Amino acid sequence: MSLYLWISLQKIEKLYFFMEMKMLGFRWIATHAGAPDSKDFSSAKDQLRDKSGNTLYQDILKLNPGLPEPSSQLKADVSAWVQKLNGAAAVVLVHGFSYDPKTEEDEENKHDAFNTVYANPKDLKTPFTSWLPLVGETDESGNQVRDVAVPFSWTTLGKLKDYGRAGWENSYQYGAFDLTVQASHALALIISTLSHVGATIDLLAHSLGTRLTMQTLSLLTQNGLGNAVRRVVLMGGAELSIDARDASLDGGYDVFSLVNRGDTVLHWGASKAVHPFRHNNTEQSLVLGRDGMRATPHWIDIQTNRKDNETGRRREFDNWFIDNFKTTLSEDGINGRGTHWSYYMQPGNREFLKALFSRETISASGLRAAGLIDGVDRNNYGDLTASVPPTPQTFAERRAIIDEDSQGER
Repeated sequence: MSLYLWISLQKIEKLYFFMEMKMLGFRWIATHAGAPDSKDFSSAKDQLRDKSGNTLYQDILKLNPGLPEPSSQLKADVSAWVQKLNGAAAVVLVHGFSYDPKTEEDEENKHDAFNTVYANPKDLKTPFTSWLPLVGETDESGNQVRDVAVPFSWTTLGKLKDYGRAGWENSYQYGAFDLTVQASHALALIISTLSHVGATIDLLAHSLGTRLTMQTLSLLTQNGLGNAVRRVVLMGGAELSIDARDASLDGGYDVFSLVNRGDTVLHWGASKAVHPFRHNNTEQSLVLGRDGMRATPHWIDIQTNRKDNETGRRREFDNWFIDNFKTTLSEDGINGRGTHWSYYMQPGNREFLKALFSRETISASGLRAAGLIDGVDRNNYGDLTASVPPTPQTFAERRAIIDEDSQGER
């Protein structure tokens, strides 16, 4: 068989998979319009498209005070898809930082989540990159199981001219403080539309996607939809702990947050890149994936790298997982990827994640009552007393904070 024919057959097989499953996927494409006080910002509009690039909503205002009304096409697409769930939960997938989807499908775009974490395992060099088996969309070999995944691909970064025009020092600040807020309106729109047609909704998020997820849940709660989501699974959360504390106060959902104290990406990236808007080594810069949040009846932090000492109790922790899930959790990187991707790439972790979505009655309080050693083995875990500082909304305010910090370092 010629290489050309083989590649053509692979593309046809991939197309058939998505046609057969009729995956309800979305692309949120940001318009880069500077800081909120810029002359272009008030009229700037972001786009919501389906997986294939068809426009569902092209006028989501950045300065939207509430939830946009769903377009007729969005309602029709969601309604038709939900009817085929047959009682299964829809699982919305939210990737992390360093993705930049285009308006249409592009198999060569490595920054498109539909080519990586949202792809069929059989189309990937490293099948364990795919999230689809975690939520029951496929098995680990990529064979179809059922159509439950709702992938949400979103703009997480900008070029120098984009974040510089918005007043930020780096692209991560732009993603964390601006783009997550803007994308939350689109994600909340999707979740509210799913909820209004009767779907049970779970969420799976990684890294910066956890910040978008918590922003979205807060927005839903503010609009009377705090019970729209049943279950939230966070992996290596880059969301700031005090922000998550406030966002989750009135929600009716359970949160399972996987934590790794050795996650260097979160240490050197998420918790430090937000400085000076959240000062390093303070409560303001704690992040979920390294530091945890705190134990509540509906929130449970599960540390994957517990130590085998008096406080870590690793052996007891592992034995509990073997007894209850026939697996153990691991913090180690795999296939050249670091610890930040171990949450969903390690085989044992994958088995636990599958159980979180397949066991109907699983809950945070239930795991705790069953004896799971939860929480994070660190000093002052759960002691979150700081208030969330407001994000500066003007270009001048942002640059003044950066300039003042730079002068202080001289």
